[in-house]
Amino acid sequence: MAHLSVRGEPTPRAVRRLRDRLHAAGTSLDEWGIVVRCDGEARGPAARPDASRSWRRVARES
Repeated sequence: MAHLSVRGEPTPRAVRRLRDRLHAAGTSLDEWGIVVRCDGEARGPAARPDASRSWRRVARES
C-alpha cells in the first residue's frame, strides 16, 4: 500500500498520484484512509498509528 512505501511525510506529488489512482478505481482518498486506519486497528498495539493521517493532511494543504 502507498502509505507504507513512503517514509516520513508524503510529497504533494505522491498524494496527487495516489488520489488519481484511487479516483480511477472509483474510490477516494478519504475512503482509502478508512481502510488504512481499520487495517492498523485490526493489527493491534504493535501496528503503526494511522498511517493515512499524513497523506490526508497533505491532500488538504495542497
